[in-house]
Order: sequence, then structure tokens, then C-alpha cells
Amino acid sequence: MLTIGITGGTGSGKTTILNQIKEKFNEKDIGFISQDSYYNDNGDLSFEEKNKINFDHPNAVDFELMINHLIDLKNGVNINQPIYSFFDHNRTEKTKTIKSKKIMIVEGILILNNKKLRDLIDIKVFIESSVDLRFKRRLNRDISERGRSEEEVIELFNNRLNEMHKLYVEPMKKFCDIIITNNKKKLTYSQFQYKVSQFAGALIKLGVSKGDRVIIYMPMIPESLVAMLACSRIGAVHSVVFGGFASNELAVRIDDCKPKVIVSA
Repeated sequence: MLTIGITGGTGSGKTTILNQIKEKFNEKDIGFISQDSYYNDNGDLSFEEKNKINFDHPNAVDFELMINHLIDLKNGVNINQPIYSFFDHNRTEKTKTIKSKKIMIVEGILILNNKKLRDLIDIKVFIESSVDLRFKRRLNRDISERGRSEEEVIELFNNRLNEMHKLYVEPMKKFCDIIITNNKKKLTYSQFQYKVSQFAGALIKLGVSKGDRVIIYMPMIPESLVAMLACSRIGAVHSVVFGGFASNELAVRIDDCKPKVIVSA
């Protein structure tokens, strides 16, 4: 079973990516488990005590159960995934049967914070979005789906969510094979020309000249196009490996073309 982990800050667009994946794959081949189903069972706490729990901290997640369930799925054993209520801040008595599939998607903001769980995930994907976009999405979701007021969401985001993101979510990018950005950049033609010229100058300072080979190892981001055009500007031959999980391809390309420089981002 291939396991793919999708993470990123609250409101980063993980659900959108999941829905797109569901549309592309046959239901019999792919399954999904969410960190949201694995918050600790807080049945012994009062509602006031539950309200004080920081659900954006790794300590709020029952990683042991999540790890055991993922191991079962990898071994071909179906699981009974908990169903969590965000209104009551507790697990319900119901569960959802998740069947072992060829591909299993594991989703959640904290799934890479636990090393044992992280090691069970074959491909790790980080969804990156601006803080403003994440706030707008979280505001809409919590008001419509979790019964919170606008004032509650604003206070929650400013006093806890954003800080937890910096401490426990953003640093997990270093473990990821693929980074998908929702951020948009607007450049005028003259600004784009300047970036290409600037990068070409940097390559020349590194000793790159006409006919030299340059490997560009990046995701599909604007910077990869800047690098390609900069190579063309000075007559260097570029070879692109769209970065992330293609490390083996990168190694082969290095052996084949003996590059003067490898550009990464």
C-alpha cells in the first residue's frame, strides 16, 4: 500500500486537494484517514475543560491509535476510525469503517510531528498558503460548520492558531517531498525581465557560460521558469527535474550530464 501524507496549515487548501484526488481515482483503489478523527477521547472532562484544550498542539492527538490503524491498513486489515464531534469536543460512540486500499491518503495539520507516523508515510506533501488566505478559510469554515462566532474565530486564530502554525506546522516542510503553493504572485513584464537578467548574472558569477549544463531541480513554480530563461539568455543548456519526490531521477540526471551548477528552490 502506498501512503501519501497531505499536511499544511489550517485553511491551507488540504480539503480542496483531497476532493481533486477523489475525482481522479477509482474509489476501490484509494482510501482516506484524517487526523481530525484522532483527537484524544476527552469524555472524562467537563465542557469547560474541553474548551481549554489546545487542539492545534500535538499533545491533543491520539497518535498511538492513528499509528496502529495505519499499520493495520498497510497489513490489509480494515479499521474502525473514530468519529469526532467538534461541537462537543469529544469522540462520538459511532465509528467509520475504513478499508485497506492500494493508496491511502493521510491528512492533517500535525501528521508529520510524530516520527513513527511520519516514517509510515511514503510521500509527504505540504500545502502552503498565505496567512490571510488561511484565516479567511478558517473563518468561513468555523462559522458554518463548527458553530463559532466571528469574534471567537478571530481570537482563536490570532492568539493560538497562528502561533501553533509557526511552531508545529511550518517546520514540517523540511520533511516533505512535494510543496504545493496556493500563493499568487503578479509580475509586470519588465519585473520578470529583471529577475531573469539578475539570475543570469548570478549564474555567470558561478562560472556558467555558453554550452555549460545546468540542472534545475524545483517544483513547478515561477522561479523554475526564471532559471530556464536565464540559462537560455547566456547560452547554457538547462535540464529540468521538477523537484520533490524525484530524487532518484535527479541522481541519474547528474550522472548523465555532469552539470556545472544545480539550481534548487
